[in-house]
Amino acid sequence: MKQLISIGTALSVLLLVTPSSFTAQNNPNTPSQNNPNRPNSGDLEKELTSIAESTLRLENDILVNGDPDSAIRRNPNAVRTRAANIQRRIERKQGLHSFLRGRKVGFRDFQTRLEVTNFSVEKDVAVLDAVEYTSLFYDLSIMAEGSPEQSEEIVKHRFTFNLQNNQWELVSDEIIDAPGSTRGSSEEVIVPLPASPDVAPSDPLAPPTSD
Repeated sequence: MKQLISIGTALSVLLLVTPSSFTAQNNPNTPSQNNPNRPNSGDLEKELTSIAESTLRLENDILVNGDPDSAIRRNPNAVRTRAANIQRRIERKQGLHSFLRGRKVGFRDFQTRLEVTNFSVEKDVAVLDAVEYTSLFYDLSIMAEGSPEQSEEIVKHRFTFNLQNNQWELVSDEIIDAPGSTRGSSEEVIVPLPASPDVAPSDPLAPPTSD
């Protein structure tokens, strides 16, 4: 009799536990390989950081080398930026590359990295806050004597992603607290350079300073 009671108790416990187990497996907020909307997922944060960083590297690659096709091949994740946005960014960097070359300002290399400060996901929208650290190394062979060897940028970004057809896409890049940055807002901020190409600025990409 005691054995039958024990079996009945075990079955009751099993029936109570089983529905909640299935509920947990179907919970959309539970990280899962089949669920692309994964809040607090380290893998998702790395994936979106890679897209944002690749997009910034694409821009700086064009600024340095002036060749969008080669820059895209070197930074393939940048294609996961909304088409209209990435095309606008490419055109701005090409224009800045040509403008600076015309003033005998060029670059030989760059380094760009992102440091994430905050990451959140709400349904089909992800927001990544990060600080960009970029070093641009000048091509002194074409620049006037006394030109600086490199320029440094520290820029705060807020990247917003949307989930489209089970794939995350970068839809906006908001610059935070960056007055005078060469990567301004919707319009590229081009720092004024000396009228004479023979006059070397202290740093062609530095924000203007007041007298």
